[in-house]
Amino acid sequence: HFTVKPGADGEGQFTLDGFTDGLAGSTTSPATFHTKAGPGDEWDVSPDKTLYEYSKGDLFSVDLMLSGDGEEIDALGLDIMYPDDLLHFNDYNFNGTMMSAWNFKDVANLGEGNLRMAGFTTSGMITAAGKLVTLNFTVEDINSGSGQICLMNFTDDIADATSSCATVEITEPSAIRINPGHRPSSFALYPNYPNPFNPFTTICFDMPVAGDVRIDIFDIKGNHICSLMSGHMDAGAYNVTWNAIDKNGHEVAAGIYLYRFAAGSFRAIRKMTLLK
Repeated sequence: HFTVKPGADGEGQFTLDGFTDGLAGSTTSPATFHTKAGPGDEWDVSPDKTLYEYSKGDLFSVDLMLSGDGEEIDALGLDIMYPDDLLHFNDYNFNGTMMSAWNFKDVANLGEGNLRMAGFTTSGMITAAGKLVTLNFTVEDINSGSGQICLMNFTDDIADATSSCATVEITEPSAIRINPGHRPSSFALYPNYPNPFNPFTTICFDMPVAGDVRIDIFDIKGNHICSLMSGHMDAGAYNVTWNAIDKNGHEVAAGIYLYRFAAGSFRAIRKMTLLK
């Protein structure tokens, strides 16, 4: 019993060889087979990135993208597997996707890192490709780890679709200790440098005692852009770099941003400018 690989389109041969015992010396004729790509063979459904890198507590989104070669579709189904020891599934959003006007569309949380997505439209077959859905996750309270987001069990018009998994890397806060022999006498948050910047800037801070540290980035309207770092730090002087990327992994627009430093009861906020 054989299964034709998704997207296979061509011909080949079955041959017999290496006869032994009572069949030694036998002759045989090869059998030719032909395969043709069927409905759904031209589809690929995969996450929008191959790698997501975040730290504990971060919020981020995964867009599932459908690409095809002129195929038509009016129904689909698939399972989404994610590392639930690293990620908490928050919700999903069909706004602005190719499925936004479909009669039925849903993502069900089956538990244990398994989501099931399905949808159909009665408006007729459509030739389309693009974003199917946005999935929103929060990184669990874990400092490091690695896992994969994979799509499988395709049904209906994408039954033979191909797919690629995406890797999720959870990393510890990226603060670097400077002057290891120096112990600051007080908490401090210093001006970032360079400022203005594009797209990297460095933020320095002092910790006179060990404690929990959190640095958050906000836009000028007070909207939370990202948590630059969050974790327990020993006493010392540190710096951390921001690359102008928000919590969803997207580049932010040029403008004025605020960075807030919190350690124990100490709080400080400074302003920085991104130019493009």
